[in-house]
Amino acid sequence: MAILELTHKLSQAKNFSIYLKNAIEMASNTSNILNILPQNVRNFTFFRISADHEFNMVTSKPLRGFKYAKSDFWQYDVTTNPHYLTPIFDRKALMPKEVHASYERFLREIGGQSCIATNYQIGNFKDTFIYVFSENITKDQYADLYASLHNIAIAFYHLEIKYHTTFRLPTKFIDNHKRRLVHYQYDSFEALIDKHQLTQTKAKYLLPLALHMPLDYIAFLFCKSRRTVEKNIDEIRDKFNVYSKFELCQLLSSYHICQVQKYTQSLS
Repeated sequence: MAILELTHKLSQAKNFSIYLKNAIEMASNTSNILNILPQNVRNFTFFRISADHEFNMVTSKPLRGFKYAKSDFWQYDVTTNPHYLTPIFDRKALMPKEVHASYERFLREIGGQSCIATNYQIGNFKDTFIYVFSENITKDQYADLYASLHNIAIAFYHLEIKYHTTFRLPTKFIDNHKRRLVHYQYDSFEALIDKHQLTQTKAKYLLPLALHMPLDYIAFLFCKSRRTVEKNIDEIRDKFNVYSKFELCQLLSSYHICQVQKYTQSLS
């Protein structure tokens, strides 16, 4: 795995070699995770972007990533728009129609027919998991597919990647998304938050818990102490009347999957 280079100077950035080493060590583990899917995955990419347009990226096929960037598809890609959040989507469908044909050619060249992505808003970050499949994935399949993709995200987070370096997207790219003003936010827990009268602070812990994130990882993402995270989770457990963090994670994960499946079925 390697970083997808969007600027010519990226490889000269401070600590780049450390970042690259971490990404390479993830390769074998990610391959094992993807084996749970019945579909053949031709490429896998994890992309994290902050509200300030700093980003981290690891991808299983870096040369394909370079070709993607060189083709300028990234200018139209909502994946790297921090203000666009939908739980599962077809990458091509959200690009302008004038680039559909060239993007389809790109997919065919790498043995793919469709590119499906899932999004998670974690604190100030938007995390996107991107999969290129060798077969065509339709909206009718989203509901069945999502549970597997969600579990891949759980396994991926438990590998506890520690990013030592962040990079900033090119100004041209940032301005492009600001100009397009593409905004969409989806929260699978909205009804649950209202029902249990959770504060905004408590509500932000639900998705990380649904992803079975370790306490230290949540603390790292939210820039909080482990004790603060434990206290908030204990209070959430009391609200839901469950007795362990694992039970809470299972409950929230199942709820999240069910809500997203309902959402995706409404798209068909």
